[in-house]
Amino acid sequence: MNFLIISEREKIPKTNNEYLIQDEDDLKAIKKIHNKNKNHILRVILLGKGKTIGKIRELSQKSAKIEIDDMAFVKGSKKFVSLALGGLRPVMAKRVIEHSTTLGVKEIHLFPSDYSMKSYFDSNIFKNKKYLKQMKKGIAQGGNYDSFPSLSIHENYEQIDLKKFSKVCFLNKGENNNYFSKEIAKNKNLLMFVGPEKGWSKNEINSFKKLNFEEIIISESILRVEFAINSALSQLEYLRKN
Repeated sequence: MNFLIISEREKIPKTNNEYLIQDEDDLKAIKKIHNKNKNHILRVILLGKGKTIGKIRELSQKSAKIEIDDMAFVKGSKKFVSLALGGLRPVMAKRVIEHSTTLGVKEIHLFPSDYSMKSYFDSNIFKNKKYLKQMKKGIAQGGNYDSFPSLSIHENYEQIDLKKFSKVCFLNKGENNNYFSKEIAKNKNLLMFVGPEKGWSKNEINSFKKLNFEEIIISESILRVEFAINSALSQLEYLRKN
């Protein structure tokens, strides 16, 4: 864990900058820092506010009291890209949610595609918002963002409000071999469709083209879904900043 993720609900009443941590995974990480760092200093991200530094004031088996420097906040980076994912196996979904959070995805939309199974969405990860654990890991790893992406499950992709996006594209190794351009990367609200392991069906590809989605290739190789998403998001970040 590179950063400790804290939320306002963990704030100790009648204090300005003290937080009570009781999450088991967080406590394990805090204890490691406590044993290695004589000053008991750790890097913190307060959700919705930014990153700063904190100090371990008290530590027990069941909780830790962290005092944060509320004068040293650095606001997280802005988010530009959202994902529309055509059905992922639960194991893959966990990795994709974590990694895409690390790379600053704004929204995650999930829907069953022609080559996926609706039963995927019955997984425990989607019950009681258990996916928030993966998002928390993602932010703790990257340290560049201070909010979770929203996550929505749809019966089909037509339920996604496409009008609010300035640009929509879909990953597919098609005939045109069009890669991301600076023009695409500069969109402030880009939606990227990514298919399941078996890819998109011909019907889906034809439907996307009729809706004027831009077809994008990110590699000459056939990539696993998580690698395709990581590669695409990294390419967009590079083009946007250069």
